[in-house]
Amino acid sequence: MVVSRGLKAYGDRSHLKRLTSNSAALVIADPALGSDMTKAFPPLADAAREASEVTARIIKARLLSGRESTLGALESARLGVELFHFAGHGVSTDGDTGLLLAPSESDGIGGQILRGSRLLGEDWRHCSLAVLSACSTGTGERNGFVNPESLVRAFLNAGVGRVIASRWNVDSIATAGFMRYFYQPLIQGALPSSALRDAAEALRRDPATAHPHYWAAFQLFGYK
Repeated sequence: MVVSRGLKAYGDRSHLKRLTSNSAALVIADPALGSDMTKAFPPLADAAREASEVTARIIKARLLSGRESTLGALESARLGVELFHFAGHGVSTDGDTGLLLAPSESDGIGGQILRGSRLLGEDWRHCSLAVLSACSTGTGERNGFVNPESLVRAFLNAGVGRVIASRWNVDSIATAGFMRYFYQPLIQGALPSSALRDAAEALRRDPATAHPHYWAAFQLFGYK
């Protein structure tokens, strides 16, 4: 199942290339948040492991982790990437979703948040897929494409072909396993929709993750 804004928007993305292990990728791993942020959002060892596994599968992947994962570093490194994967903390307040990033030197003890408003005017047409592997990154789309500030809508408006986002707060251990199953067929040329289905089915068959909370959180937006 794919959520799209209409047949034209869906058709505009029909030219997208399939991803392989040679695709250019940018992976963000568990940003080191400022001291104030860390109290509410502790480090995620499973997210760091997830990102390392994704990077190991893709030859042309660049990994930004810990203190490297600033907003400025992301914007410098994103140019030309076909795949963007974020594994870390997400925040959602009143439908305004963001990704927590490491503070730059000028931010002091705070942190940075990538919100949809930051993507206004940016060109992401080179990016075939953005995977937002964090809590509630797709909650702004709960009632369809009605929230102009939602992160998913912002990525699609910026030109990203497909976005995978979560509909609730996810379990970091189960999510790392989910992404392992997802990327295995994806980098062999499978459609993201098929790879997402296979990953969900793999977790559903495991008694430890059989509850829909673990396997049904991630949804595909844009194109199959």
